[in-house]
Amino acid sequence: MSLSDRKSRSNKTARSNALQNALSIIASVVTIINGTFGLSGFVPGNAALVLGAIAIFAVTCVLFWLLKKKRTVVLVVLAAILTIAAKINTPHIEPIPVKIYAPADGSVVSVHEDINGWVADKQAQVYVLVHPMNRPKLWVQQAPVCVGDDHKWQTRGFFGNIDQGRYERFEVIVFAVRENFIVRLLTGTNIGVGDTITRVPSSIMTVARTTVVRGN
Repeated sequence: MSLSDRKSRSNKTARSNALQNALSIIASVVTIINGTFGLSGFVPGNAALVLGAIAIFAVTCVLFWLLKKKRTVVLVVLAAILTIAAKINTPHIEPIPVKIYAPADGSVVSVHEDINGWVADKQAQVYVLVHPMNRPKLWVQQAPVCVGDDHKWQTRGFFGNIDQGRYERFEVIVFAVRENFIVRLLTGTNIGVGDTITRVPSSIMTVARTTVVRGN
């Protein structure tokens, strides 16, 4: 094989590797975007990860332009970074069983109603969301407080207000998380009282639900 043939084959291999890395980057970016926005709405906790990925992508593009002789290396590094980001962006965190004791399914509630239940891990952060069935948003309620060693929790839920919500159906959604701040941020579970979201974060695998009707 001549020297020119070897160079030609080497160039083809380099182009092939560059194409594979580019496709990997595209797949990772799509995974990150889908994990953040999904098909059901925006997950606010993942926004920081997307912004970071965009910043990394921008810096890498600059390096790709400046380091013309090392473009393959830059592509490999970018592909690795975005692949890791994609893996982090769509994990399933440890499931923690939860139950809702009150209000019971199908019961009639007032505008302000006590909500209580049970959680398997009393150290976990329990999240209670109220979803007006005729609206797309889920409202994060006051953080429940665990009482004693029986793993029971309780909080106060708001079902509309004085002027809105009468005779409407509401869904109470409860899940629990015992992860550090960074993991909650990356998985979209770092939500607070008064926040509204359009879906339960995709990383949550165990959820308790009950449906009630608001009275007068």
